[in-house]
Amino acid sequence: MLILAGGGFAAKTFLLDASTDPKKLILHTLERGTLQVSIVQRGALESSSNRDIVCRVKAGARGGSGASTIKWVIDDGTEVKAGQKVMELDSSALEDERRAQQITLDTAQAAYTQAVEEYRIVVNQNFSDIETARVTISLAALDLEKYTGLPRDSVEKMSIEELLTLDLEKRVPAKGEYRQLLDDVSGRLRLAESDVEMLLERAAWSERMVKKGYLTPSQANAERSRLESSRETLKKLQMESEVLQVFTKRRMETELKNKLIEAKRALERTIAQAKAKEAKADSDRITKKSIFEQELTKIQEIDAQIAECTLYSPQAGMVVYYVPEQVRFGGGNQQSIIAQGEFVREGQKMIRIPDLNHMLVNMRVHESMVMNLRGEVWRPTGFSEGLTQLQQAFMNPLIPAMTVPSIPSSETVMLVLREQFRAQDLLKVADGQPATVKIEAFPNRALKAHVKSVATVATQDFMTPEVKMFQTLIEIDESLPGLKPGMSAEVVIKIEDPLVNVLLLPTVAVVGGVEMGNTRRCFVMTPNGPEERTIEIGLSNATQVEIRSGLNEGDQVILNPSVLVSDGTRTRDQEAPAMSKSGMGRGGEGGPKGGKDGKGPRGPGGAPGSGGPADGASGAAGKNRGPGKAE
Repeated sequence: MLILAGGGFAAKTFLLDASTDPKKLILHTLERGTLQVSIVQRGALESSSNRDIVCRVKAGARGGSGASTIKWVIDDGTEVKAGQKVMELDSSALEDERRAQQITLDTAQAAYTQAVEEYRIVVNQNFSDIETARVTISLAALDLEKYTGLPRDSVEKMSIEELLTLDLEKRVPAKGEYRQLLDDVSGRLRLAESDVEMLLERAAWSERMVKKGYLTPSQANAERSRLESSRETLKKLQMESEVLQVFTKRRMETELKNKLIEAKRALERTIAQAKAKEAKADSDRITKKSIFEQELTKIQEIDAQIAECTLYSPQAGMVVYYVPEQVRFGGGNQQSIIAQGEFVREGQKMIRIPDLNHMLVNMRVHESMVMNLRGEVWRPTGFSEGLTQLQQAFMNPLIPAMTVPSIPSSETVMLVLREQFRAQDLLKVADGQPATVKIEAFPNRALKAHVKSVATVATQDFMTPEVKMFQTLIEIDESLPGLKPGMSAEVVIKIEDPLVNVLLLPTVAVVGGVEMGNTRRCFVMTPNGPEERTIEIGLSNATQVEIRSGLNEGDQVILNPSVLVSDGTRTRDQEAPAMSKSGMGRGGEGGPKGGKDGKGPRGPGGAPGSGGPADGASGAAGKNRGPGKAE
């Protein structure tokens, strides 16, 4: 039973077919030479300077997960200029939302304007109330000065506590209304006393004159009546003076002093009430302003969302509909169709505008080869962190009460800044491995390239989940007119120094699988006919493998060992990628009997190389490589 390495068969026993015609055997003389170890993989061209057009319309406008639908889109593959319109999303729901938001904004603006005017009225009224209270204090102090003669300035500056302790009863003012009243009463009292003394002397004189017969008794009685009247007047004036000094003075001083105290208390209350009214009005104004600004921000965001519904090319290039890696290789469950009427999600990449002057090859490398690849090394510059801090500190300018200017949101500003200065985010400190790229459209031109990046997470096809592949980007260092995204390319990456003066055997002559370790089998032509040999292999590339033992220089090795084995003895035990010690290799090539579309008899498998899976099988035209190969 023979299992070919290229076909992924496990080699257990080898039953020679005695009927084999020796003329059908292809012989190769074993020689020494130089073995160049490298990885060879196929991939598709992409631009290394892609500018993605992303859906920035927020989800939920239609009440579902989709952000919008595609209203119009430019054809895939169209050459565009910078700023040219490439897509239009349906904005009808956003426009309806904007009309409703405009009504809410107008209401909030009217409420804010009213709150501003009410605040001004409250401030003005508070000023008037406080000034009125101060004038009341001045008038009360003036009244106290008018009655008591105390200086108004000193009384007005006194605190309530000082006024409460002010004693005015024992104080006899030298001026003032009280002094005027006291002097008036005192003057009239002295005049009345003088009248009583004068009338008393006149009454005594009239009594003497009656006795002498000069006056009549009636005249004497009249004089005594005037004396009694003057005495009553004097008594009334004495009582008036006593009331003025004992009662009226105390009452007026107490009343005027209390009036001043109450005026000062009224001023304190007025100031406190003014502060409370102003605080309330200011709070209402700030609240209405905040509501207005929130509604204004909402309508600005809606305007920004409506603007995001029309998408323009950020650079000159060719339109390429974006297809995610998961969808490209049969995975993923999200809808990603770019066509008129299709839904798009927030954050979905829809169109890629590649720069055709800077291209790279997007390929997938088998996990056995990944450890031998080295991409570019970049170091963060901290530019993104600075933009993040700027975004946190970013604030819209103050918005006038009666205008609605179009101010971009902080998110939009940050996106523009990140897009314009994205090259400053990272600093390259080391280049990737050198490589050579051949484009199928330009088979005679080999382009210099290097490994740009190697993915850290493997991808896999749902058909072959056991095969783990890593996305690898190869940047082309030369420019070639006519390159377009999607073109097929073959990449050769040198990963080892050449092995000089080693025995080299074509991989098609090697029989065996990875389960045999570094041991394989081959057939050598001897004078007695084909002879099976056990060999130890080393590194390999796509066509040759290093022979460490089991063969000698000059041996005649059979290149088509499959003709020595009958088809009926072949059993397919398992399919497993064969890898050598260094982890590089490729699948073998089908022999000349490979049928069309890989459906004919299998050719001999190639030897397991120093790298990827050695599970080549016969394919179209008899040559079909496995998922990975090394050269």
